[in-house]
This record gives sequence, structure tokens and C-alpha cells, in this order.
Amino acid sequence: RHTHTHTEGVSAQYSGHLWVNPAETWVQMSRHKIGATDSSTEEATASWFLSETGVIDAFVLLGPSPKAVLAQVYKVSGLPFMPPLFSMGKHQCRWNYRDEADVREVDAGFDKHDIPYDVIWLDIEHTDGKKYFTWHPSYFPTPKNMLENIGSKKRKMVTIVDPHIKKDEGYDVYRECRLNDYWTKKENGEAFEGWCWPGSSYYPDFSNPKVRSYFASHYSLDKYPGSTKDLFIWNDMNEPSVFNGPEVGMPRDNLHMGGVEHRELHNLYGMYYMRSTHEGLAQRDTNQRPFLLSRSFFLGAHRYGAVWTGDNMARWDHLAASLPMLLSHTLGGIGFIGADVGGFFGNPDTELLVRWHQTGIWYPFYRAHAHLDAARREPWLFGDDVTQRIRDAVTLRYRLLPYWYTLFAYNALQGDAIVRPMWFEFPNDRQTTNVEVSETHMLAGSAFLIPVVSESVNTKSTLEVYLPQGPTQWYLFQGGAIYAPGRHTLPLSLDYSPVFVRGGSVVPTKERRRRSSMAAAADPYTIHIYLDATPSPTAHGTMYVDDFNSYAYTQGTYVHQNFTYSNGRLTSNALPIQIHGRTVKSQGDASGKLLSNTVERVVLWGLPKEPTTISFIDAKNTHTPLTFTSTPLPPPLTGVSGNVVEGMRVEVKKPPIVLGVHGWQLVVA
Repeated sequence: RHTHTHTEGVSAQYSGHLWVNPAETWVQMSRHKIGATDSSTEEATASWFLSETGVIDAFVLLGPSPKAVLAQVYKVSGLPFMPPLFSMGKHQCRWNYRDEADVREVDAGFDKHDIPYDVIWLDIEHTDGKKYFTWHPSYFPTPKNMLENIGSKKRKMVTIVDPHIKKDEGYDVYRECRLNDYWTKKENGEAFEGWCWPGSSYYPDFSNPKVRSYFASHYSLDKYPGSTKDLFIWNDMNEPSVFNGPEVGMPRDNLHMGGVEHRELHNLYGMYYMRSTHEGLAQRDTNQRPFLLSRSFFLGAHRYGAVWTGDNMARWDHLAASLPMLLSHTLGGIGFIGADVGGFFGNPDTELLVRWHQTGIWYPFYRAHAHLDAARREPWLFGDDVTQRIRDAVTLRYRLLPYWYTLFAYNALQGDAIVRPMWFEFPNDRQTTNVEVSETHMLAGSAFLIPVVSESVNTKSTLEVYLPQGPTQWYLFQGGAIYAPGRHTLPLSLDYSPVFVRGGSVVPTKERRRRSSMAAAADPYTIHIYLDATPSPTAHGTMYVDDFNSYAYTQGTYVHQNFTYSNGRLTSNALPIQIHGRTVKSQGDASGKLLSNTVERVVLWGLPKEPTTISFIDAKNTHTPLTFTSTPLPPPLTGVSGNVVEGMRVEVKKPPIVLGVHGWQLVVA
């Protein structure tokens, strides 16, 4: 039993209960009143955990803050891996792109319609008869050429590799696993044979290190014919799924290495498979961070790859459910997560499709995916208005990749949440724990607040938003209008879903639209300063940059710095990073691997009045006047409650700021 209380006027106390048991587990949660009288309004949460088998391995995490609880989760399970930049871009997938010509056409379609994307995916039909590590000889006869064409645009491809191995003596993976006795066994010791996509299949025992090592070796270029270093991996069906098994799964009395029953490690199977894939990709190219996606996972899987929430449906309520699903996984340490944008099953109408993209760009893992029987839904198939709206949403994701990359770095280096519930960031604002707020609003880092639009404008033409207490003001990201904390009602537009920026935040962006994330790697940065007004304009934020792909950051090839605006001055300082308890100081760009470190503009939001002058003072005390433009911020949208706060947007052009160089000041007078 586990309870939490929140008493008015007292700082909220948070704790956690980590139940580490990979067997099938049931959890029941309930709310009940506490207090001596029936009129008591205080409530607590109680939870019960019941596992089929195994030992009681539980951790009580004492907090006392939400951030401390998550840090304690990572103390137990290890910090996440640092993914490459391309994996934070847009992923384009369906079951299935038919052949090489289809891949070329879709890839060219994104270029023609000026929509960025990073990764195109191939599902099971790309294989030769559902034999993984192979290509269909008619549909994908020249996979290396196809991959080289994708790679020439600084894009990647992902193929699916599932754990069920087709029974076929002509298939080397089946034959070698049989000869080496690598299969999961039945209770009588015979190899277990089940049914999955290929038909009759066998299931490797990934609890065995030798099996993991064997499969890891198959990601080498010589053992995966037609592959290149631009190919990454999707592990699906790895619960594992057995079509003729109990509950479409593996019999619980099957045996693994050492005679351990499957019931005892059921939820570990998928994570062991992830580990094998991660290690294989790392061995294939020691200078490239791996990327893989898995459907099944367990505590600790965040060290190996990303996950997604599984097969959803093209329905408004499934869009709405994606936020609490992502946030609950985040609290368990699984931060690199997303939901299938557009819904896997069914055909979304154009409004739902657009809204899902407008929300999906705020998922840590952003992938559009669809079922084999679903209609094609590339962004340009529904008319110019829909194409433009999806283009705008995708472009926003790419503009904010410097911010996302910093969030992922903080997740990997110190266990900060990438996305988080509102109460996680504002634990003393009791309104953030209300279900109508906590399950409909999400924060990306500490700066961005995303309320989900989960109904058609034909059903509801306004959106209820709660802006937490803490900063004195919030900014509507679309335009910059200032809002006070509290409840607001916003009219909805089909062109965008409202997003708010916390006053006092610093947000780095790249403003040029390129075809992929690495195509923009050499572009300069823009630093947005969203001022809070307590009692004078202030803001603080950090930024992390490295070469986006390799492990050179572990040797100091990175830039990590803070930006502080106070008393009319913007300053910056260098920050070290910690890697496994070791302080690694920045060597800046001594290796020449950082592709861009220039800042092309600084934008100040919410200045109370237009500046007279803005100047740059370098470390040698040399003063340089700067050019800037000022425009008033727009008023809040109609129908919004609260006082109207006025402010200025001031854009400083070509400041001589170089990332990694410090001791300067930008002075606003």
C-alpha cells in the first residue's frame, strides 16, 4: 500500500514505489478520503502490486520532490543512452512501403513538398519470406543502392528485425541457431515451436549471453547483406508474440537458460533482445551511437533504445490517451517514447491527422505509422491546406531540435525528464494534479506547455488551458501574446494547436528549413529569451551541443553553457558535464567535429519597453553597438480571461556570439 497526500499551505511531498519483477504483474490503484470525518476533502492514493511469481524486489524512493524520485529511479536502473540527433527528427513509416520505387517516390515527395524528415521505415514485407536480415529479391533487389540514395540526403532507414525465426533449413539464422541449440525450450526440454508472421517459427533464448552475442554479430555489414551504416533497427513482436500461444504469447512454463521458466522473466525477454540489437549496432560502427525502437521493454530498457506505445487507432480518444501514456512511462524512466501519429489502425479524417501531427511533434519519439489496410497518408495526399498545416508542424519540430537535443542530453547525463506532467515541474501548484489538467497537458522540458486538442472543432471550438503558478507570465508560442497564470479559454484554429512558453526560459532554435536534421547541422543558432517579470525581466536556460552522432563528447568535444538575462544584461558561462560520476570539461571544438557554433540572432520576448541601444561587450571590454528591431507583442486571443500584459519583441541581428566562448555581455539599455 502506498499513499501520497497534498495538504494546503504545505510543500507537497512526493515518493515512489519501484516494483522490480519481470513476471506478469497486476497493479490496482484507488483513491480514498483521509481524515476523521465524512466531510474531509483530503484524498490519498493507494496501490497494490501482485506478480505471478518471482521474488519481492522493491525500492521505496523517498523523494521528496518528483525530480528526486526520478533521479532515484535512474540510480537503481542506470542512466539512459544518448541518442543521435537524426532519431529526434521525423520518422515516416507504414506497413509497408511496397518496393524500392515506392521508397524513392515517398522520399522525393518530402523534398518536392519541402517537408523535412529523417528516417524512412520498412516493415516485415521488405524481407525474403519473413526471414530477417534479408531483402525481398523482387521488391528490394538493390538495397545498398537504395540506402546510399537515402544516405546521400543525410537521411536514414530503419528495417524491422523480429525475434521469431522462420523454420527453414535454407535460412542461415535458423540453421545456426538449431545447430548451436539457441532456442527457448518447452517444459520437456524440446525446442519450442510457435506460430508468427513467417508461419512455423522458433524463438531464440535471449537470456543467454551467447545468443545475444550471436544476434549482435548479424548487424555487421558482412552478415546483413545489402545493409550500410545508415541502416538502423526496429525490434517488434518481442514480448514475444506467439500467435498460437496463451494470450498470443509464449507459454509461461517454457524454459530459458538455467532452467528458468518463462513466467519468471517474461518482461525481460524484450529488453534482452533490445540489448543484443544495441550492442550489435555499437559493434558495427564504434563511432556512431545506435538507434533502435522496441515494442517490449522493462526497467533498464532506456539504456538501449526508444519505445512506442503499440498499435493504437485513428480515433480522437486515442490521441487524447497518448499524453498520459507517455507521461506515465516517463515517470518509470522510459523517456524516449512516442505514439503512432495518425493512429495505426483505421483512417483518420484530415482534421484528426493534422491535430495528431501538431501534438506528435511534442512526443520525444515522433513517428507517423499506419496499418497495411489503412489508406496512404503521406502529408501531400489531402490537399494544399492539409499539406501546409503538416509542413508547419514538422518545421516547428525541426526549428526546435537544438532545444530537444539539450533535453535528451540532460536525460542521458543526469536523468532529467524529457517530457513531464505539470505537477512534476510545479509540485506545489495543487491544480496541476487535477485529472482534467494532469492528463490533458504536458511539458516538454521546463519551458514548453502543450495542452492536447482532442476533439474536432465541430464538436468544441475552444480549448481550456491551465497555466501553472510559478512564473509571473506565459507566452503563447504562436505569436508571443502574454498570459497570466491561471485558467484560460482559447478559440481554436485548424492551423495550429496552442503551445505556451514559460516566462523566464531560454530556447535555442535553428530557423532554416532543411530536408533533414543533419542537413541543418552547420546552420547558425537563434537564442530566444522569454522574460519573466519578477520583479524585473529575467530569464535563465542552458544549451548543449556536440557532433550529434559519435562518442567524442565523452572526451570533451561538446559545448555546454548557460544563458542568463538579468538587470538588462545577457551573459553566458561554460558548464562541465558528468559522465558516470566523472567530470569531463569541454575542449570546445578542438577536434573540429562541431559543425556549427555561431549565433545569428538573439530574440528578446517581453521587454517592458523598446530599448534605446543594445551593445555587445567582449571579454576584452570592447564595445560594439548592435542592430535590432522592436515590435509590440500581440494581445491575447479573444475570449481569454485575465489581465492583458503588454510587452515588446526585440530581435538583435548578427550578435558576435560564438558558442563555447564566454566572458561577454549583451547590454540592453
